[in-house]
Formats: sequence, structure tokens, C-alpha cells
Amino acid sequence: MEGMNTQLRNFLVCLAVVALTVTGAISGHANHHEQIIALFQYHIKDAEQHAKVDAHLKEALVPGLKRQGVPSVGVFEAFDKEKDGHSIWMAASFNSIEDYMAFPSRLVEDSEYVEAASDYHALPTKNDRAYERLEITLMKAFSGWPKTIKPGADKKLFELRNYESFSAYKGYMKVMMFNEGEIDIFNRTGLHGVFFGDVIAGKDMPNLVYMLAFEDMEERDANWKKFVDHPDWKAMAGMEQYKQTVSKIHQTFLIEKPYSSL
Repeated sequence: MEGMNTQLRNFLVCLAVVALTVTGAISGHANHHEQIIALFQYHIKDAEQHAKVDAHLKEALVPGLKRQGVPSVGVFEAFDKEKDGHSIWMAASFNSIEDYMAFPSRLVEDSEYVEAASDYHALPTKNDRAYERLEITLMKAFSGWPKTIKPGADKKLFELRNYESFSAYKGYMKVMMFNEGEIDIFNRTGLHGVFFGDVIAGKDMPNLVYMLAFEDMEERDANWKKFVDHPDWKAMAGMEQYKQTVSKIHQTFLIEKPYSSL
């Protein structure tokens, strides 16, 4: 019981810190060791819309974010468009919540971006729109994986995974599980991490989102089997404090755009 109370106190402290972060109330002396990761999903209905968003990201937005010094900007499309459609995903990692909050106004002040994006922002009617909706998931990187990692050049297949929890406490415990050993087992079994993020604003909360990279589906399937069969994972999954931490899993397979700067 004492251990549970300690974990609960830590959880409540974590919630308080997250709330302060999102409202921008953290003082200027705060430790920004963990990156802020913003996952943008452009919901797109057809190839024409896909081309419009693709051109904007390639020619305007990604170069603009690079000029701001954003550490990494990964851009992806569905591996299987018949299953997952024409959407485009962009994962941008920022050094702080302040940098994330400031990037739109910095784009407005960037003459190169304004010129490159002028046609995109001047679409005249809703029938000309470049996408149906834009969904943004804002995350704080795990302490056990504080920064987005660029995968090796041989990694061509990306797996985006979203773990929902039925309560905020269980979600907190799942993040703890990753930080306290699950990520280490990932590393030992060839589950190549790109980023791990605790969602602080977005849909499906409470939840976490992470991305892995593989050479192909064969490597992905083989290495996931190594993970689920690993004795350390089986031991960890059997611990009482980590039971029932995930209530639903979503996964999407992606490939990287040529101009992605992950």
C-alpha cells in the first residue's frame, strides 16, 4: 500500500507539472530536458489534396521549421494507402513548449515562408481546400527517451503506435513501465525507437504515442516476436502495478517522404 501511495503522489505531481507546462506557466528556469513532440495529421480525401499538402510541406513549412532550428521534422504517408488513405503525418520535435507555441508567429515573420506558402493559404473556397481537417497531438517525450532519434538509412518502414489507457493513473503507470525497463527491452530485441511521447493535448486521452523504424515488415514481425517472447518482458508484464495499463492499441504503418528531415 505504501508503494501504491508513493506512485499515486508521483502521478499527481506529474499531472500538476503537465498542467503548468501546457498553460505556459513554467518559469524561465524550468528544465526542458525532454522535447515537446507535435504530431500533425492532415486528414486528406484524395490524391489532389495530398499533392497540395505535400507541396506546402516540402516547399514551405519544413524549410521554415528548419530555419527556426527545430531539431527534427519527419514527414510520412501511409504504407498501405488502400487501408489508411491519403493522409500525411508530420512529427516535429521542439526543445521546449515555448518554442512550439512560438513557431506560428515566427513563420508569419519569415518572408521566405510567406512567399512559398502564399498560394496554399490563398485557396479561395472550401471546394479548393488542401485537406479535410488537421489533427494535432501534443506530447512530452519520455524521460527514458527524451529526444527524437534519427533512424539508420536502412530503416524504411515506420510503425506509429497509440496506447490508450482507461484512466489517467493507468496511463501514468504505462509511461513508467516504459521508462523503468520496457524501452531497454525494446533496444535489446531490435524494436528501433524514433520517439516516445506522453500525450498532453489531443484525442484519445489518456494515451501515449510512439514510433518505431524497421527495414521492412519481415524485420518488424521477427523483432516483435523476439520482444513478446523475451523473459524480461514476460516478467515485467506480470508485475501487478503494470497490469491493465493499456485498454486499446492503434497502429499505422508509414513510409517517409523524401524531403523529411527526421
